[in-house]
Order: sequence, then C-alpha cells, then structure tokens
Amino acid sequence: MANGWMTQGEIAEETNLSRRTIKHALRILREEGFLEERRSLDDLRRKYYRVSG
Repeated sequence: MANGWMTQGEIAEETNLSRRTIKHALRILREEGFLEERRSLDDLRRKYYRVSG
C-alpha cells in the first residue's frame, strides 16, 4: 500500500523477522502511540500499519 502503509506480512518479509515477533512489536508500538493502524476497505480482516507522524 502507498504512503508507508504495510501489512504485518509485508513487514515480516522486509525485516526477515517472524510474524509472531512482528505482531508483538506492532502491539507495543500501537499502545505507545508510535503506530497507526487502518483496515483494508477491500478486506476488513486485513490491517495496514505505518509509523505515526
């Protein structure tokens, strides 16, 4: 997705980290206010993330 939005899977692929590690990191970053989360309009099960700012 454009403008820095990425799925959990895309982040895992880019960083070579496990999805479990990414899921944990995303939760912490979201709780601390460093991350924005958006659901896909095409598939409401899919979430996209980007750094807040």
